Amino acid sequence: MGLLDGENEVLRLKPHILSRAWAYIFWIFCFGTTYLFATDSILLEQAYRWVSTHPQISVPMKFLSLIPRIVAWSLIITAPICLISLLKLQWGILVRFLFILATALGLRFLELGPGVEHQAMCFISIGAILYLELTRWSTQYVITNQRLILEHKGWKNTTRTLFFSKINDLVLAQNFWGKLFQYGSIIPMTASGLGMGSAESSIHIGAGGGSGILSGKVEGGLARSVQEAAETSEYAIFCVPNPRRVYDLILRGMQGQET
Repeated sequence: MGLLDGENEVLRLKPHILSRAWAYIFWIFCFGTTYLFATDSILLEQAYRWVSTHPQISVPMKFLSLIPRIVAWSLIITAPICLISLLKLQWGILVRFLFILATALGLRFLELGPGVEHQAMCFISIGAILYLELTRWSTQYVITNQRLILEHKGWKNTTRTLFFSKINDLVLAQNFWGKLFQYGSIIPMTASGLGMGSAESSIHIGAGGGSGILSGKVEGGLARSVQEAAETSEYAIFCVPNPRRVYDLILRGMQGQET
């Protein structure tokens, strides 16, 4: 993207390599687990025997040993993504993975050969890792003396521009791992609500019975929606190295626009 008259580029950034660490770890786990099941690895049998000697974790493994291997494999690789979706409250992640898993399992019915679902999932895992890295390298955050430029390239190219004069507030977000490895997100917020997101949680309890004198029904619900800073790659300078330096640089740019 070209610069305006009198505009100078101050800093150009890419997301930190650990910005999608959970995704890298999951797909590596998915590839490794699928490879072990596909090759009937001795390591898998040794893992079964080792687990059987630990009563506290032997019950689920005994259950897995009693069901078909294809079902056990599906449950094992799906469990981590269920946990991630629960922690991040992003169920779209789980839905997309279940679609990918169903597609791989569907190849069994095409009679393309034994273990075709395992081969497909291994290729998908490698492709997912490569795509994550390609997306990281194609994302650029440019800070000039007048504005922020957020560029994303992939299936579709998007470019967002935000002038310092439009920023009302600036949030620096770092989790535990961000503080440990020195990366974090800077979220600019405007009067129009850019940079804000909605965090929702809900609880619903219900009980019911049939008709008659002893029948009964109890229902209850609780929902809460809170507006907060949205730490996403589309609306923030997402998971960049040395976030404090970037935060201070943008603050100075905002102060320069006010004078």
